[in-house]
Amino acid sequence: MTTKKQSLSLTESFIDTTAKIHPSAKIANDVVIGPWVYIGEKVEIGSGTRIDSHAVIMQHTIMGKNNHIHSHAVVGGDPQDLSYRGEETWLKIGDGNIIREFVTINRGSAGGIGTTTIGNRNCFLSYSHVAHDAHIGNDVLFINNATIAGHVVVDDFAIIGAYATAHQFTRIGSYSFLVHATQVSHDIPPFMLVKGTPGIPIALNLVGLRRRGFSVETISGLKKAYRLMYRQRLSLKEVQAALAALVAETPEIQLIIDLMKESKRGIVRKQVRSGSGSVDGDAREVMR
Repeated sequence: MTTKKQSLSLTESFIDTTAKIHPSAKIANDVVIGPWVYIGEKVEIGSGTRIDSHAVIMQHTIMGKNNHIHSHAVVGGDPQDLSYRGEETWLKIGDGNIIREFVTINRGSAGGIGTTTIGNRNCFLSYSHVAHDAHIGNDVLFINNATIAGHVVVDDFAIIGAYATAHQFTRIGSYSFLVHATQVSHDIPPFMLVKGTPGIPIALNLVGLRRRGFSVETISGLKKAYRLMYRQRLSLKEVQAALAALVAETPEIQLIIDLMKESKRGIVRKQVRSGSGSVDGDAREVMR
């Protein structure tokens, strides 16, 4: 199979001759593009990026530096929105992302904000899916077959477990972890370990916090916040006041307060257990 050049300098592209690239695409000088790649209209690809064989980069996609798109991924596809009529919408991707085989990431929709955004250093493992108008922060991990619907926000350092799903317009807080097959239909506060259908925080994401270098003192403060939210019979106002009192000691709690204030779908609260071990009230009560 022939290639553009057999010997390349660090500043030259390697573009396989079987790749199909729209004339309007803008490709940095050192991008590597493998066999049978398709790159559509008004695509921009930044320096140091690699696109493996049979990957598809659809129209209106802007990609930063040092991304790696693996074989058979489809990036920038049409929004899976029945109201979509071919309007010009966009996908914007930052730097240093890894998009593995058969991942699908859709552009925004005309009925939404018009743009799907992906930050930096995220990793999307095989068969995971990001729908239209979603916003992914930085250093997020999507494990195999993880799926989020349209308009979902996933904050920095979150992990979406294998087969986990998030309902449209939900928000997944920073450093949270949706375990295998969790289904989320309301907002998840930062730092939480979430399990079940519907997904409910069952503990702090202690392993993730330790791996990210959180101190013992900070984790202790976050444990206090978790107990206030999920282990005591407090009203929403009482929870907010109690969390605010803890911020001076543990500033990271402000992330929880901010998400609660900005929440549009509400935050699920798991009810405390009575002395007999039974759960009081509805385990899916929503904090608004």
